[in-house]
Amino acid sequence: MSKVVPCMWFNGDAEEAAKFYVSLVPNSAITHVQRNVSDGPSGKEGSVLVVEFSVAGQPLVALNGGMKMEYTHAISLMIHCDDQAQVDSVWNAFLAHGGKEEQCGWLRDRWGVAWQVVPKVMFEFLSSPDKAAAARAMQAMMKMVKLDVEALRRAFDGKSAAGRASPCHILTVIARLDRAIQYAETVVGQSIGRGVLDAPVEPGHDSGI
Repeated sequence: MSKVVPCMWFNGDAEEAAKFYVSLVPNSAITHVQRNVSDGPSGKEGSVLVVEFSVAGQPLVALNGGMKMEYTHAISLMIHCDDQAQVDSVWNAFLAHGGKEEQCGWLRDRWGVAWQVVPKVMFEFLSSPDKAAAARAMQAMMKMVKLDVEALRRAFDGKSAAGRASPCHILTVIARLDRAIQYAETVVGQSIGRGVLDAPVEPGHDSGI
């Protein structure tokens, strides 16, 4: 038996939660269900008190505490996924069961428990001796909701546009600038913006654009 086992608090649905958790990844199972031996705060005699289970070999306990308690991000459970297919499978299972996605590979399940669904390769990227590559992977991860292994790998390899404006972004900026100029012309009645943009630049003079 493990000396340290996280205990998760539920309000009457500990067994339901445990059954869902063990369905997420291989090497998961419910190992014991302890029922109340008498009426008490956790429920009537014979109702579920504690469920012992494991997820990917990690022992956990689900306790029916007799009242609702709120979870925070101060503690979360992390699932190390072998590949993108497993990331997708676990992530989609949480969402299909009432979970809500957040940011950077984090989500909340229907009971409010915070989970991190992380591909194992992410830790290889972050621990790389190539600090610049590790930083690119980290920056890419910070922009994601569900983690994308291929996109992380491209960022790590320097093949993405991390840290630079993408062509789509540049076109958006140009379009907004053009609309702003048109608005200025309508309000002021003269080509303020276009006069600046179209003005000739003298040799050796920096236009600032």
